Amino acid sequence: GGGCGPQQLKGEDMTYELTVTLEEVLHGAEKTISLRRDGQTQNVSVKVPKGIDDGKRLRLTGKGAPSRSGGPAGDLYLKVQVAAHPVFQRVDDDLVVEQRIPFSEACLGATIEVTTLDSKKFHVKVPPGVQQDAKLRLKGHGLPSGPIGHRGDILVKIAVQVPKSLTPEQEELVKSLSTVAL
Repeated sequence: GGGCGPQQLKGEDMTYELTVTLEEVLHGAEKTISLRRDGQTQNVSVKVPKGIDDGKRLRLTGKGAPSRSGGPAGDLYLKVQVAAHPVFQRVDDDLVVEQRIPFSEACLGATIEVTTLDSKKFHVKVPPGVQQDAKLRLKGHGLPSGPIGHRGDILVKIAVQVPKSLTPEQEELVKSLSTVAL
């Protein structure tokens, strides 16, 4: 009978957080991370797929801790964290952007300019009588639903600005409006 040689155990798996921007979610990205292993720094390249969700994990086989018994290295798991964006808020594959408009434009309607995450500019018609928190849709300009998936939408959330102070003339105009039950 033959005996078995010493068992070669796999090295430990390691987990790191990887922060990505919304732009990187839109286009996909290649990022380089620096790992400290056995007193040495090693740069590891990782492809971030389009449309990746916050909290997803990417696995890099063999990039974890080395084995102490001569076996294969463990795996490296990168937990994706999508950084907050100064303009857009992500809701699944849609992007929400708040657009502030004056009370007069909410009453009479207007055309506003909206810039997408990939820097395209659109002129969007705001209908007369639009209400606070109404959402106007730019179809197909949100985030991809995966590496080859369709894109979500941009939702333009309307915020009506009510003036905090009025000039005497503006106050008289508003008073005259209130007499016609607006």
